Amino acid sequence: MGVLRRHCGELLIFFPNSICRGRSRAAPTVSRKMSQLQLRTQLKQTRLALSTTEREVAAQKITAKILALPEWQAADHIAIYLAVQGEVTTDELIKATWQANKKIYLPVVQGDGTLQFSLHQENDTLIKNRYGILEPQRKEFFPTEQLDLVITPLVGFDDQCNRLGMGSGYYDKTFAFLNVPNRPLKPQLIGLAYGIQRVEKLTPQSWDVPLNKIVTENTIIKNILYQP
Repeated sequence: MGVLRRHCGELLIFFPNSICRGRSRAAPTVSRKMSQLQLRTQLKQTRLALSTTEREVAAQKITAKILALPEWQAADHIAIYLAVQGEVTTDELIKATWQANKKIYLPVVQGDGTLQFSLHQENDTLIKNRYGILEPQRKEFFPTEQLDLVITPLVGFDDQCNRLGMGSGYYDKTFAFLNVPNRPLKPQLIGLAYGIQRVEKLTPQSWDVPLNKIVTENTIIKNILYQP
């Protein structure tokens, strides 16, 4: 459980199982006065403050947890993002997925505000999109509904597997078909994050698509409503 402390006039929640032993890191609570934009800004700044070593150690632990998940082990078609702006790196996860003879697909931004997922093979040429994110130059799209597993980045999360993204809504629009009472079993959506990106509570909107699981360096959070 987090411990509430006052810091610089703000109530912050401290989680003892942070990336670095011996010193606490703070993850902001969501107050009525804090807008989504303010929260995103604060969380991104906190994430970028991690050292290279802290990120590498966390990514190794997160990758090991993902590879042990039954969802990854059973999947044949897996969508994975390429990290930017301090997100949890997926380089080792991608290598391990190729070595397991599974297919990898990278998100490609579409003009209608959604994503399509294009096959990514070793030695493929990648180009930057308008956000500076690498995408396959040669597009070979795979049906989104037929993906087994989607690994997503995020800015913040809570214990109910609510996801705070960058604010453009690409993932929510793309996976809106999962936002139904009888949610399809696939694709499974799993978010990767550092523990310091956890907030006490997010208030999801009707269009927000909750994740099935969130994996951090310390734990795996399961959405009890949407498990296979």
